[in-house]
Amino acid sequence: MSRRQFFGGVVGQSAGVISTTIIQLFQVPVFLGAVGPETYGQYLIVIAVPSVLVMSDFGLLPAFSTAMLQAASREDYGQARRLARLASGTLAAIGVVAVLALVGTAVVLHLLASGLPSWAPIVFVAYGLYALTCLQTNAVEGILRADGRQGATWTSIAALRVVEFGVAAVILTTSGTVLGFVVALLVGRVVGTAILGAYCSNVVTWASRVPSFRGWSMHRSLIAPMLGSLAQPATNFVYLQGSTLLVGAVLGPAAVAQFSTLRTLANMLKQVGQIFTIASVPVMTRAMATRDRATLHRQRRVVWGAVAGVVLFGGTALVLIGPSFVEWWTRGEIAVDRALMLAFAAEASLEVVLAASAIGLIALNKHFGFAVGGLALALMYLPFASLAAQTDLVLVVVTQSAFIALTVVLVMLLERRSAKHA
Repeated sequence: MSRRQFFGGVVGQSAGVISTTIIQLFQVPVFLGAVGPETYGQYLIVIAVPSVLVMSDFGLLPAFSTAMLQAASREDYGQARRLARLASGTLAAIGVVAVLALVGTAVVLHLLASGLPSWAPIVFVAYGLYALTCLQTNAVEGILRADGRQGATWTSIAALRVVEFGVAAVILTTSGTVLGFVVALLVGRVVGTAILGAYCSNVVTWASRVPSFRGWSMHRSLIAPMLGSLAQPATNFVYLQGSTLLVGAVLGPAAVAQFSTLRTLANMLKQVGQIFTIASVPVMTRAMATRDRATLHRQRRVVWGAVAGVVLFGGTALVLIGPSFVEWWTRGEIAVDRALMLAFAAEASLEVVLAASAIGLIALNKHFGFAVGGLALALMYLPFASLAAQTDLVLVVVTQSAFIALTVVLVMLLERRSAKHA
């Protein structure tokens, strides 16, 4: 059973990586060909802030999804149903507040940010709504994953992402408008999430999306993992969007385009590693809930073996082939920097190691310590990155790698402590 679920998870995560790779490979040349490097850099800066709304559930969905999976593994479907209803109600309330904040911020942006293009406030709102809709997709995914259907679900979401991007790219190419691209993403995500939700209601007998606001007193233990789940994407936001904003402020949109393009290619290494780490989490959660130590130890060996291969072969490929690929990929529009590519390869390898180190804590819903500690380190990174940006883009990435390495050490210490108390 566990091997079949892991294999299904690997297939689903592979589909996700393939979809992400397709999007990343085509997004850069499509934008450069349609609007040029300057407007592409402006687009990346405008969406940097609303993209944080994908974290506006305050870590609720990852924590509740794991709790639902634990309950379903024990065949406590009544508990799983109550958790699903409470998550839906809380998410609905958060969504109302987030929309109001989004519109208010766009008005301020229109009044104060005179240097941005005229489409910036509308794109800001539209992309924020897209991020909020992605939260609804994740809510449905959590229920299906708890029911053991993660392989088909992840594959379906991957297909949705490719379709919505393909339609948006056609609109961008034909119209030359960034707004048309973002609106197409939003419409595609709304339709796709509605279809996935209908499927969930039909196949998961205990599923319920009827909102409920009662029961928080019974689930106070989920507050810590919620905060941990919030801190994880917040950390990614600091490293990704924080670096983007710093580079843009110091060096301008053209430097952002170069920095983001090379980082996009390096992120493919991290995404391949995530095929195995993310696919392992549901298997390890079930093994821990049922005290199946044999499956747990076997899964750890599988993950670390896969991670070693990804880092060795993927990192080497990035360093040797990456610069030539970037030159072909961008048709010479983006300057190729071999030192920067090497720095990104090292940073992505460290992130793969970090993900593999943390899966045990995540599977147990005991990731608060490392997630909050990692966020604290990420915030400490920003002033150092600001100084590094004054000198060289390579130094920015090297600085980020140093702080990620510190996070790996923190996770290993917490894993050892958790094992002693198990």
